[in-house]
Amino acid sequence: MTTEWFARVFASALIRRSAYVLFACISMYACQARADTHPYRDEAYIHCTSTAPDDVAAGYASWQAANASKPGQALDTPGYCAKPSGMNAYQERGRWHWTNGSTPVYTTYESSHLVYHNWTTECPVGKSWDDATKRCRSPCDPTDSPLGRTTLAVPPGTPENPYLNAPYQACSGGCSYEGSIDDATHNAIDGQLYITYKTMTPTGEACSVGTPSPTEPPTDTDGDGVSDGEDGAPNNPGSTGGGGGDDGDGDGNPDGPDGDGDGSPDCGIAGKPACTDTDKNSNQSSGGGDCGSPPTSNGDQILAQIAFQTWATRCAITGSANGNPNPNGSNGESIDLSGTNSRLDTIHGDLTSTDGTGDLDEGDTTHETSPGSLFDDEPIDTELDQSGFGLSRGCPSPPTFTVAGMTRTIDTSYMCDLGDIIGALVILAGLAQAAWIFGGNR
Repeated sequence: MTTEWFARVFASALIRRSAYVLFACISMYACQARADTHPYRDEAYIHCTSTAPDDVAAGYASWQAANASKPGQALDTPGYCAKPSGMNAYQERGRWHWTNGSTPVYTTYESSHLVYHNWTTECPVGKSWDDATKRCRSPCDPTDSPLGRTTLAVPPGTPENPYLNAPYQACSGGCSYEGSIDDATHNAIDGQLYITYKTMTPTGEACSVGTPSPTEPPTDTDGDGVSDGEDGAPNNPGSTGGGGGDDGDGDGNPDGPDGDGDGSPDCGIAGKPACTDTDKNSNQSSGGGDCGSPPTSNGDQILAQIAFQTWATRCAITGSANGNPNPNGSNGESIDLSGTNSRLDTIHGDLTSTDGTGDLDEGDTTHETSPGSLFDDEPIDTELDQSGFGLSRGCPSPPTFTVAGMTRTIDTSYMCDLGDIIGALVILAGLAQAAWIFGGNR
């Protein structure tokens, strides 16, 4: 009886102790392993990243308390989240070490703590996982990067408001982007209106039917509203390469006239042949290198007259510098201006149809002109002033004064000579400026 009683007591005690051990093991495992489940992957990731830093820090502190005697302890990697291969879950991870002599000994958080954040479905319908942002994204998402400088063609509006239909949305990659009209600029090139936004932000929506795509307008270097491909003078905002002295083809000769009435020159611009050197609209000049031979010019008669006047003024300055009363060359020879005066008479006749050929195109009867409305049809004196070239040749009498009964005179002849030279330089500068203006430069 006694033996049987002891056997029952021993068996009962063994069972109780086994239960205690099992309970302790289960409790320890429950403390070291956790898991939760979320509908979608991005929710699991967000939850994991919010708890991992604190969990790893707590695990490291617990390890330090149990290993206080180990030297060189440090937390290498704070809590982070990683997806184990083959699992629909994120695991909390971290790492620390202690130093055994000079060798670090590492311990990982996940070796003793199994904490998982599971998901049921990766992403909702219509979205896909973006591993770069760790988010389930729509094809068009409001967090997409904005578009930079964007230009859109503007449909026709009204005469009062050409930009009435200016679009404020653009379609790029199948997604819609929106711009602010207050942050936009407008311009027109070749008759097409354009609106340019500095930036356009994503709306998160797919493009609607009719939403325009960004476009690249033609290049307009000089900003004159004419594209470089149609602009004979793409670097001159005051010209499109038409006649009147513009050189659209860069051959040194002005572009031709608009004989066919199509609104552009017949030569010298893109898509048209180059103007030839003998073209009647080509301005050319030769000679005038010395004061013995005046320049010979053809083309624009006004520019030709400016060339003659400039040449004659230069020679007058040279003559004045040599102390000669009349315009002389540097070699001291007198200048014969009869040829120049004859050319000026011809120019006057061309401009007024009097005392000349009355033909600006050098006798070509198909291009006769009668610009008499621009000038009085009365003979005017076009002779060059050879008695000083427009400058007064008289010098004031030298001033005299009397001191202590003695009369003194101040010689001013040098000042007069200097004044003649300065006056001639002023005239030369004026003629050069006039030539610059007539040449189409402002």
